[in-house]
Amino acid sequence: MDATIDWKGPDGRRLTELRQRFLEGGALDDYWKDEHLVDLYDRTFGARISWKWIEVLDRVADRLPAPPPAFTDLGCGSAVASRELLGRFPTAGTNGLTLIDRSQASLRVAERLVRRARPEAPIQASTKLPSELTGWVLISHVLTELDESTEARWLAALRTADVVLWVEPGHRAASERLVQVREALLDAFRPISPCTHDSACPLSGAAAAGRDWCHQFATPSQDAFTENHWRRFANTFSIDLRSLPMSHLVLVRRDLPEGSAHEADQDKSRILGRPRIQKGRAFLDLCDPTGYRTVDLLQRTNKQLFKALDRGKLLNPRVRATVEGERLTAVEVDSDQP
Repeated sequence: MDATIDWKGPDGRRLTELRQRFLEGGALDDYWKDEHLVDLYDRTFGARISWKWIEVLDRVADRLPAPPPAFTDLGCGSAVASRELLGRFPTAGTNGLTLIDRSQASLRVAERLVRRARPEAPIQASTKLPSELTGWVLISHVLTELDESTEARWLAALRTADVVLWVEPGHRAASERLVQVREALLDAFRPISPCTHDSACPLSGAAAAGRDWCHQFATPSQDAFTENHWRRFANTFSIDLRSLPMSHLVLVRRDLPEGSAHEADQDKSRILGRPRIQKGRAFLDLCDPTGYRTVDLLQRTNKQLFKALDRGKLLNPRVRATVEGERLTAVEVDSDQP
């Protein structure tokens, strides 16, 4: 893989320019100038996004309705989301999948890669957003590029979907936009992840002032630490491959049945971000129907949990927490954590 990317030549320069445009955000023009650039993206930044999709699907696979015989990948890019869904659910896409992107170059690469993953799947590729979207809809790393009018059209089309799975970067701007999406669709959809409740988000609007933001961390592939390709990638872009922050939102239409493993989460909290570990204690950010708060966990309260958090072995778990003042006096991790 490494030999196919000219890191110090045109390939490296094109990827550097592409990354800079992503970091700048805003409503961007079509940056997929040709299929080679889409391929370069898929093997680098796209692969890292696929690891985020693996994390999200791990968390919610058994909490959702039956996998869809047809689904839509909206703003598909190189279709990393579609390929991870197809890999997880053998029956997904048996009746077809729709790839939507403004770029013809992106659609050509996406269709080729999806056919490689599922040759028999009927695929429809389009640059047009339909007025209504049905079944499952996958959305990935697009929100900070949408202007207000485009975002409004997307949200209107999403209101007829069954399930929405949306993954974004883990920085504040993306997270805050995704929280706004949640609030806009809350009347029609039940949040499944990362939320443990369907109340108003305590990190929405003015309530978020001066606080952290709703972000999580995915687990990188082991390839990131063993392949020369990823060592060259990390050196080229000064990226710490151990850290993979993300924001995500999974919604299910309220009139649909819940997944087989779903249960009422109203008495649970979600640990957000990374714990701040000190000697014998950790400071955790909890989110639940009571709001967003920072609490103090003493090591002796739950030694097993403390050890897992300290070693990064447990990312953003759902927990049953008893809080007195600002201290966790009892905490139990959900048994179905991925």
